[in-house]
Amino acid sequence: MDCDNIQYVSFYGAIEEYPKYCFKDCTKLIRTGGTAAAFNGLKRIGEEAYAGCASLSTSTSWNLGRYANLEQIGDRAFYGCSAMSDQVLDAKGNFVQNVILTGSLNQIGASAFDGCTAMHKLWLQATQPPVFGAFSTSSMAEDYQILVPDSQEDGDSIYKTYLETLTGILGKDEAYRILDSFSDGAKARQAAAISEIEITVPGDGSADTVEAAGTTEEQETPGVIEEVPENPQPEEIPEEEPENLEPEDPGTTEEPEPSTDENISDGSSEETSQEQTEQSEQTEESITAVQRAESGKLTEEAKERES
Repeated sequence: MDCDNIQYVSFYGAIEEYPKYCFKDCTKLIRTGGTAAAFNGLKRIGEEAYAGCASLSTSTSWNLGRYANLEQIGDRAFYGCSAMSDQVLDAKGNFVQNVILTGSLNQIGASAFDGCTAMHKLWLQATQPPVFGAFSTSSMAEDYQILVPDSQEDGDSIYKTYLETLTGILGKDEAYRILDSFSDGAKARQAAAISEIEITVPGDGSADTVEAAGTTEEQETPGVIEEVPENPQPEEIPEEEPENLEPEDPGTTEEPEPSTDENISDGSSEETSQEQTEQSEQTEESITAVQRAESGKLTEEAKERES
């Protein structure tokens, strides 16, 4: 539509939807609104309905918190609305209230608030997370946060549910960085619990669980993990069997002589035994020669006596 110079739009009756591209690129548009019936009747803000409305401003006359029955915000609905903030200020610039989106909101489209750099906090009153389209915080304010209702009395159940939802979109670290409760400090209380979040990859069927530092990290992955003992023992090397040598004469087979103590000796023992035998023979010959010499001497002495 041709809206180069439009600054204000007012509705005086109930209307359920702002259709897609309704106010797109109306760069001078400051606000829309109208009667209470107009605010209360709106349920859907269509795709890129306010995209490019760089002058759209939060005020007491218009802000997202006034749509009490809003259910859906379309993809890129407020893309590039850099002046739209999360706080209502009066004419003098004094803080009036935070802009808190109604609890009936059940869908926020992809990149719905990309480029809304003046929006430092997105306050969500819904106790169950709306369906979030894909988005990134890279084009948001550096201190951008999503704040959800307090639930300390219920074990921070609302915070935990939102955290799980946002983790699937942004990842664990970024989801934890931007998410907190309205006022009861759920983020600080859940700092330890955030260290264990299970993420299932679609179509994979496997789950990766990362536990707190100092505990075991387990990952179900395909394959076999071999358990290694603390003190591995050397592998036992099998004895080699002797080669089966064929005898030269296949017709006859010599039987090996039985081993006895007499047949087992080294060369030094045989030489010693031979030397002892020779010495014994020489000793016997010497004794015989001496006996013969003495016998001859006695015979000669006997002959001299007779003569």
